[in-house]
Amino acid sequence: MQKEASLVKGREEKAAGGDGLYLEAARSVNATHLLLGTVHEYRYKTDLDGYPAVGLTLRLVDATTGVTLWQGSSARVGVFFASLTTTSQRAVRDLDRRIPLGSRPRP
Repeated sequence: MQKEASLVKGREEKAAGGDGLYLEAARSVNATHLLLGTVHEYRYKTDLDGYPAVGLTLRLVDATTGVTLWQGSSARVGVFFASLTTTSQRAVRDLDRRIPLGSRPRP
């Protein structure tokens, strides 16, 4: 089952704006950046093989200004005995490698 973000937001979250509550929380702990994510798809396909399918978007936001510094999307379909968890981890790792954070060492 998929839900639209605007349908599941509470009254307080809508009043604070798109990222308002998250930005407030980040500022309250003196965070400089905020990483937000949205899952677009997380299910097993209903074809004959039933492979796991995952789609997600990550967004890096400057916590002081609310400006999006980077955004990326990734989608993965697992094969054979892959699980949703393993497929999701691969999608997140793909996005993590693409975040431009200077000379951060990569595993």
